[in-house]
Amino acid sequence: MKKILVLLTMTLVLLFGCDQITDDVNTNNNNGENNNTGNQNQGNNEDNKDNQNGENEKTDVFTIKLIGFYGEEVCKLEVKPGEEISLPENVANILCWNTKANGSGESYNGTAVFNQSMTLYAILLPENSFKITYELNGGINNPANLYSLKENEYSYLKNPTKDGYIFGGWYSTSGFNGERIYYLPLRDEDWNDIYENTKLYAKWYKEATPLEVTANTAADIISELSDGVYTVKVTGAIDFAAIESIKTAMENNQNVLIDLDLSETTGLTSIGYIPDDADEYVQFSCSNLTSIIFPDCLTTIGDNAFYNCFSLTNVKISANVTTISYCAFGYCNNLTKFDVSENNKNYSTSDDGKILYNKDRTTLIVYPGATGDFVIPNDVTTIEAVAFYGCLSLTSITIPDSVTLINSQVVFRACDNLTKFVVSENNENYSTSDDGKILFNKDKTKLIAYPSAKGNIRIPDSVTSIDANFFYGQNLTGVTIGKNVTIIDDHAFIWCNNLETVVLSDSVTHIGNGTFDGCDNLTSITIGKGVTTIEKHAFESCDNLETVNYRGTQEQWEQISIDSGNGNLTNATINYNYTGN
Repeated sequence: MKKILVLLTMTLVLLFGCDQITDDVNTNNNNGENNNTGNQNQGNNEDNKDNQNGENEKTDVFTIKLIGFYGEEVCKLEVKPGEEISLPENVANILCWNTKANGSGESYNGTAVFNQSMTLYAILLPENSFKITYELNGGINNPANLYSLKENEYSYLKNPTKDGYIFGGWYSTSGFNGERIYYLPLRDEDWNDIYENTKLYAKWYKEATPLEVTANTAADIISELSDGVYTVKVTGAIDFAAIESIKTAMENNQNVLIDLDLSETTGLTSIGYIPDDADEYVQFSCSNLTSIIFPDCLTTIGDNAFYNCFSLTNVKISANVTTISYCAFGYCNNLTKFDVSENNKNYSTSDDGKILYNKDRTTLIVYPGATGDFVIPNDVTTIEAVAFYGCLSLTSITIPDSVTLINSQVVFRACDNLTKFVVSENNENYSTSDDGKILFNKDKTKLIAYPSAKGNIRIPDSVTSIDANFFYGQNLTGVTIGKNVTIIDDHAFIWCNNLETVVLSDSVTHIGNGTFDGCDNLTSITIGKGVTTIEKHAFESCDNLETVNYRGTQEQWEQISIDSGNGNLTNATINYNYTGN
């Protein structure tokens, strides 16, 4: 595929709207021939295209018009079908080029292939953000991939596509050195987040290499495979030891991507963790697993079976699978195809295979690849636990009146960009905040989901309790508890590492076990005089807690039952009879 390098001196054009510019559009093929489709005249050049043979190729080109920040036409690019162009990116404050001036359309930066004429508008990089650029090497980017992140924000990467090729992963270098990149921001050797402008390169393979191995030899063979994509068909009897060795071999050989076919194995009845029956289990969390076919003997896909399988795109479920448990496909953001046997009596899929349902499609079990705005189908009555876990590209959910049960508060956990819930007015069980960011029960006394909570938040006064683990790991900096909350349950704010201040109302009576465990930036907390119980380790790891503002007297403070593991609280400076906010 040819690649057009668009070399434009555009900074002044975009920032100040110059009347004339110079467009240099240069295309070079592999043997060094010049296939220049542009010209070097100032102004409008769309009628002056000549190839080396002097033939006019107007009928075989698309026109890509670029519009600057102030609505001025920067230039027109004429490209042939299938050609890849490098869009201008070395312009101050430019994020990407978008099909709509307000940035709500389809975005492009880095390299792109166009299949029709279009107009693209320059979009400003958001304030205090870093830029992500995609070098697609002839592919087409997934529209869910973000083009910018702010500090303390995260994004899991989606796979691009390229006709006739298999995606081989994102890399941080053009030579595809180092490990594949599955999420942003990048991290250093000590797993510290690196918030800086980032360029990602898409690697492609022409085809997969088929291999047929026995259960006993599979691990050794996988360990020795060189860089590439492999379809590995395993045959024969397989037990937990064999499947564990295959998993380990894949984890240790990150140069390969594996389509794993277990359809002709025998003996494997479960995979993943099974509570109360966990003598032997394998959680197959391999980031380089791209697809899996289960054997007919498999009946149970247990807890976390394929958690963090970032590359997993296809799962084939046989007829005898009866149980798919908690978070079996958590963080499988590229899983876009479930293939369920027609003879399976328990499970089915959406028509496109992206969503896994129970047999009659009344329970939505999991939609790991959910992106954008999603409308729950009208026949759904139940949304199963962790159905949308880790769907960072999901932005809104519409819930019809048919939904009677959302099975737990972790259904939408780690959906950081889910900022809008739309609930039917006729739904008898659920409602939302005025801005749609919070999902409540009908009378708004219970928080069901608040995935976009970040920065300083206030828990609404209508809420009476905060469930266990509700804000687990969220990017909060300050929390004010509404005046009717009585109970803050176990681990409600665990690992909210950026949480600095907390204000509890006088209505709070109970602070649960490990409530603020891991909040190592917490410096001050205001506690109302209604608190009677602080459970074990509620302030574990809160090493920077300096100030406790207590609204009651010292005598009342001494009456509070404070369990063990709360030295960070009791050793802080306590201001009694506090009257501030």
